[in-house]
Amino acid sequence: MEKQKKNVKAVYTIVSRENDRDRWVQVGIGFVNRDSSITVRLDANPVNGVLQIRDFKPRQPAGRAA
Repeated sequence: MEKQKKNVKAVYTIVSRENDRDRWVQVGIGFVNRDSSITVRLDANPVNGVLQIRDFKPRQPAGRAA
């Protein structure tokens, strides 16, 4: 099970905002294959054409400490 979690990636695009912090928006998920390639499934297309692929970390419900 732990190995499976390591093979899952979160896919984000970073939205730049004027006079505010950049916002990371999750637009899909990725899976590391046996040959170390990555299959990406997008739920949305980034307007800026840039993707960030990071290790998947489940979010904690609001108000709970990690």
